[in-house]
Amino acid sequence: MNHVASDIESKIRISFTEICLTALFVGLATAFAISVTMKPESAEALYESQRIDSLVFRAAGEILRDGKSPYSIQNQVESIAARELNGNTPSFAIPFAYPPNSLPLFRLRALGQPELNAAVFMGTTVLFSLLSLTLICLRYLKRASARLLVTFVAAFWTPGLIGIKLGQTGHFVALVAFAFLLQHDRRPILAGILLGILACKPQYALPLGLVSLIRMNWRVLISAASTFVLMSLFSALLYGWSMWGEFWHSATEMNPTIYWMKSWPGVASLTFPDHVDLISKAAIPLYLLAMLLLSGLLIVLREKLDLLGMCSLAILITLVTSPNTHIYDMGLAFIPAIYITRQIGMISWPPVIVFLVYLLPNSVLTVLMAAILSGTQLCLLLLCLVLLVCSNVQKEHPNLTN
Repeated sequence: MNHVASDIESKIRISFTEICLTALFVGLATAFAISVTMKPESAEALYESQRIDSLVFRAAGEILRDGKSPYSIQNQVESIAARELNGNTPSFAIPFAYPPNSLPLFRLRALGQPELNAAVFMGTTVLFSLLSLTLICLRYLKRASARLLVTFVAAFWTPGLIGIKLGQTGHFVALVAFAFLLQHDRRPILAGILLGILACKPQYALPLGLVSLIRMNWRVLISAASTFVLMSLFSALLYGWSMWGEFWHSATEMNPTIYWMKSWPGVASLTFPDHVDLISKAAIPLYLLAMLLLSGLLIVLREKLDLLGMCSLAILITLVTSPNTHIYDMGLAFIPAIYITRQIGMISWPPVIVFLVYLLPNSVLTVLMAAILSGTQLCLLLLCLVLLVCSNVQKEHPNLTN
């Protein structure tokens, strides 16, 4: 198996042109991220354009610094009103939905000058997520044209640009997931640390943890569990154990951003607006059922899927069934896109089909168009899932390992 992987990697030749184009794509995307986040915008302007995500993250850090809970909407409103709006009440609020083990990371968002802090965070995560994706392409794709296409789309597609504009964590999550895939078999302890950090969005850490479990990579699991425990203990030491209860209470309440989600709850809430509360309550139980289904599929297909294939299956099922998947999280879908590109053997069309709809502007759509777009995206993910499974069931492929 290792000989097969080595043979494929040895056949990859990187031309000077490919290096220059990759550097151009990555450099332009990083420069865009820095320039956008360094641009000072008033809180009033952010509320008018409904782009308050970065404001909420900074407010969470400031609330933690004051010894209060970031999960309280009232605390958020009071903090933003006092520090950003001269005492005026904000026009709306969105929940802070990250678990307590991630709180020390968000405390860092309150350090220094706001624009500089945001620029360092966004520029760093965009740069290293794209570099990590490039390394995945080099490992699994033989054609330079396919590698360049994936890097180009990742650098400039609409969800990534929206994530930058919002100051969101999508590129950070993608970076950690990409690095986990790269290090899983070669440096399992480091991969486990990355998986433990990814638990800041547990809906994505759990399925990748199942991949490690099915592959019986115990060093990854032990390292991930240790990282998660240490981060949780550190958070509890700083902010107390009560944060877990407040997080769970917040997570089980109806999320007002459900209408913009790209997983099934978003499509369902736009299609059946009178049943949003029921859809919201069903989101976590159905996600857990999906993880049981994923476990079964991974066990059945473990002899046919390599690491990339197992991670692709895990990510696709999660993006479809997660209780909280937004457009800026869709960067994770590059992993299954790379897998299908490799399996089908086409040069460029699989990534194009998967991401074509996402390249359409969708920040100013009506509710009806948003429902159609979200449903189309969900169908594309399901199609990608079917292609992934069928490519292994219908014909034999070399079982590659890193």
